[in-house]
Amino acid sequence: MVDFSHFPIIFMGTPTFSEKILSFLLDKKCSIAAVYTNPPRPCGRGYDVQPSPLHLLALKHNIPVYTPSSFRSEDVQNQFLSLVREHQVKVVLVVAYGFILPKTILDAPSFGCLNIHASLLPRWRGASPIQRAIEAGDRHTGLTLMKMTEGLDEGPILLETRIPISPQETSETLFEKLSKMGGPFVLDGLSGLFEGKLFPKNQSHDDVTYAPKVLKEDGLLNFEQSAFVLERKVRAFTPWPGTFFNFKGMTLKVLESAAEISTSHGTIGEVLSLSPFKIQCGEQTAFLPLKLQRPGGKVLNASDFLRGFPIEQGTFLKDISDASV
Repeated sequence: MVDFSHFPIIFMGTPTFSEKILSFLLDKKCSIAAVYTNPPRPCGRGYDVQPSPLHLLALKHNIPVYTPSSFRSEDVQNQFLSLVREHQVKVVLVVAYGFILPKTILDAPSFGCLNIHASLLPRWRGASPIQRAIEAGDRHTGLTLMKMTEGLDEGPILLETRIPISPQETSETLFEKLSKMGGPFVLDGLSGLFEGKLFPKNQSHDDVTYAPKVLKEDGLLNFEQSAFVLERKVRAFTPWPGTFFNFKGMTLKVLESAAEISTSHGTIGEVLSLSPFKIQCGEQTAFLPLKLQRPGGKVLNASDFLRGFPIEQGTFLKDISDASV
C-alpha cells in the first residue's frame, strides 16, 4: 500500500465539492504541501468578502494557501515551480478550480496535474457537468480522473467510476453523492498511478458534449418546450439559479415539479387546472408546479400558494420574455 505521507501533493480547488475531497485526503494522512484556491470574494446577503470553503479548511490544518487571480504572470508561475521543487511535489490535484493552467504548470510535477471531473468524459466537458447531465435526462454519470492538457477537459483518462441518476435526482443530491465518492476515488487513482498500475488512455473523439457554465437566465421556464424538459430543468437548476416564470410582472419560482402527457387541447401557456395546478406545454405535455415561491415569500405547495396568490383557470402564462432575471 502507498504511504501518501511520502508523496507531497499540491491541491487546487474552490467550492464545497473540492473541500470534501481534500478533507478526506487529510483524514487519510496525505501530505498536502500547499492549496491553491480563488481569491476571497463577496458573497451572502451582505456581500461580505469571504474565503472559499477550501481556503478555510486549509487554514484549519495550517496548510499554506495561495490565491492568485490567474497563472499568466511569471511571478505566479515561478512561485509555483519553487513550491514543486522545494517539496518534491509528485502530483497536483485539481478539483473545480476554474483557472486555466499553462503548460509550464501542467508539466512541473513528475506525475503531472490530475483533474477530478464530475462526468464520464468525453461527455460534459466544461464548467457545469452535474447540472447539464440532469437537464439532458442522462441516466448515468460519474467521476473521471484525467491527466490535464491545455485543452478543455481533453486529457487522457486514468480512472472512471459510474453511478445512476435517479428520476428524482437534483443537482444538490448529485453533488452530495459525487463529493462523497470523490475522496476514495482519488485515493484509488493515486495508488494505481504511484504503483505503476494505471496508465492514461486517450479520450474518444466520439460523443463529445459540452457543459457550459450555468447562468441565471438558464432558469427561465419556456412553456413552448416539453414539460418533461422543464421538469428536468427544475431539478438541474435548484437551488441555483432556480427556475421561474413571469406573471403580472412578478417572477415566480418553481422549486419542485412534475410532468405528464396532456389530454387537453389547451393553448401553450394556458392554466389547464388549479387542483392540480397544471400548465399546457409544448409537444402535448402538461407541467405541474408542485412547490412555488414569490419574491420575499415562503416556499409553499401549489394549493397553498394559489390561495394566497390566485391564478385563474384559463389564464395564459405565456409572457415569458419579460421575466425578471
